[in-house]
Amino acid sequence: MTQSEFVQLLERLADAWNQGDAERAASCFTPDALYTEPPDRQFYAGWEALYRFFGGPDGRPGQMNMVWHHVVFDPASSWEPASLHSPTERPSMG
Repeated sequence: MTQSEFVQLLERLADAWNQGDAERAASCFTPDALYTEPPDRQFYAGWEALYRFFGGPDGRPGQMNMVWHHVVFDPASSWEPASLHSPTERPSMG
């Protein structure tokens, strides 16, 4: 994945989330993705959990306004962001 592709993916995610399109937002993740929001209070494993987090078939209550302020991308990295952890391993937050 290039930096440009990564930024486009994040923009697609923010746009879908802001429009309340849970399916399009969840489609930005792999089926076995792990998603956490610090400080380790929200943890979602897999596409279905992310789909529900983004609002599921009914959408989220209220308007979202996701904006990316800082994006870090390391082209020399040998890992893809969506596959850093196995689907059964919860990442350590410590």
